[in-house]
Amino acid sequence: MKRCFKITATILCLFILTGCWDQKIYEKIGFILEVGIEKGNERDLLVTSIIPVIGGDSKSATDLLMVEANSMMQAIDTNNRLSSKLLLGGKIQQILFSEETAEKGINNIMNVINRDTQNPLLAYVAVVEGSPRDLMKSELQFKNKPRPGIYVNQLIKADIQHSYIPNTKIYNFDIDSFKKGKDPIAPLLKLRRDGIEAIGSALFSGDKMVGKIGVRETKLLTAMQNKTMEELRIHFDEMQEVGKPGLGEHNMSAGLNVSKRKITVELKNNKPVINVLVNFDASVNEFRWNNLDDKSVKKKAEEVMSKEIKASGYQTLKYAQKVGSDPLGIGEIVRTKYNSYWKSVNWKEAYKNAEIHFDTYVSIKDIGDIK
Repeated sequence: MKRCFKITATILCLFILTGCWDQKIYEKIGFILEVGIEKGNERDLLVTSIIPVIGGDSKSATDLLMVEANSMMQAIDTNNRLSSKLLLGGKIQQILFSEETAEKGINNIMNVINRDTQNPLLAYVAVVEGSPRDLMKSELQFKNKPRPGIYVNQLIKADIQHSYIPNTKIYNFDIDSFKKGKDPIAPLLKLRRDGIEAIGSALFSGDKMVGKIGVRETKLLTAMQNKTMEELRIHFDEMQEVGKPGLGEHNMSAGLNVSKRKITVELKNNKPVINVLVNFDASVNEFRWNNLDDKSVKKKAEEVMSKEIKASGYQTLKYAQKVGSDPLGIGEIVRTKYNSYWKSVNWKEAYKNAEIHFDTYVSIKDIGDIK
């Protein structure tokens, strides 16, 4: 009886239960690693894709697809017709936009990418000074670099660690670009003769690029956002004020760790007054030999470093304010604290006219003495 029951149950399971087989053979799939988007010569978009060749004769073989189209979906369809393999975007490492495309706004393009559940939201968003196509074509020629697509990804990750560029992935950009009181920033890359260099950050207002800053300014902005991943290496060029330097001893390099960060906003005469404070603990990495063990020299060095960082930080904030980018989320603070004022003004215009201050103090904690 038990045996009959087991047989009957097995047969019923065969009819009742269903299954699926979603088999994907690697050799028949094209995994897109990197996508570049810029203005085409004849159409609105030129989309470049890097796809590693799996199962080819060379372990480093790479396919480079370039198509012009009037929309992102049209480019995707054209790519599928050109490729001999099933193209999947689940392994995309980064999406590179030209400055010209970024200045026109990229949310419509990002929207198409976001709608496909196979595309990863953890891919990096970056802007290229120049042509993404030229940068990606050059990747194929770098014999001493990692595989195309992987090389740029490793470069971005390493430079984020040092705070040379911001950590901006698709979901970060989407969230900040749709916030009413905060704007996104993205890594800025440039092609060199023998490699690719991270040169700073692209500033956005909403989804439109409105300006760019260098590596030093990006480091300070990262500190203001409280997003540093390790100590900031800053080089100071005006240290001749400290002591009596000899030949070639005008410079100092120091690692900075944020010891205090505070952003406050007040309304005075119906005008926002923004105060940003970031203090640092410094570890001197390079300076003239054993000169900082003198307390008066150390104090002077702290004052000079503080003065230089204060000037750089203030200029960075004023530039962001001038171009209409709010990467610190000042608008979010105003919306929360002064909601009635927020509703009564156009924040983009009010932000540009706000009074802004930046202050800092650098305290040297480690001079690296060898006694």
